[in-house]
Amino acid sequence: MESSMTIEELIQEIDQPNLTSWKLFAKGSGVNVYRRTDDDHKLVQYKCFSHIPDVTPEIFYKVALDVEYRLVWDKYLKGYS
Repeated sequence: MESSMTIEELIQEIDQPNLTSWKLFAKGSGVNVYRRTDDDHKLVQYKCFSHIPDVTPEIFYKVALDVEYRLVWDKYLKGYS
């Protein structure tokens, strides 16, 4: 698993994503989601790249972290409820 990244590393990740060990999980209109698992820690990580012009980063953040609302629209999260 990756440790905390510096702001410079985050900017580079946006410009040139490091997808080593990541597998494409879902692809949609302007959205690519990658996933990888850490079997040692039983964790699943997701990396998402998207351009959604009508959604601000703040709104996306709130929607992505609102588990109750995600259960309504996120078919992948429904199995974890």
